[in-house]
Amino acid sequence: ASTLVTVASFGLLARALPTARSRNEVPITFYAAGGVQLTQSFPTDGAPIAINNGLSISRISSSTAGVTCVFSGIDHSSTTVPGAATVDVGPPQVQTQGSCFVSYAPSSDPASSWVPSPSATPPT
Repeated sequence: ASTLVTVASFGLLARALPTARSRNEVPITFYAAGGVQLTQSFPTDGAPIAINNGLSISRISSSTAGVTCVFSGIDHSSTTVPGAATVDVGPPQVQTQGSCFVSYAPSSDPASSWVPSPSATPPT
């Protein structure tokens, strides 16, 4: 009986804890013509995620400090949103994919201010 209670308790605890994916995503807001706003979540592991809304986007916004996101447009634009910021897309265009990764705040130590990207290695 105590094993059953332990297993049941663990199941409830596991259900109460947020999943790793939900803790490691950042909501990004895309702004299109006519005041249209769409929000999509992106993981912070640098994985490219498809954007399939089909709208011509003029601005991209994040409210999350410490996470940098890069978005690709259908006409080959590249828009970087560094932390909590709103950035214009120039010229406005359909966005095809985006990726986000955790970045670090600058400090006086160059090694600790390194900003990782999905394909980078830290300085030695």
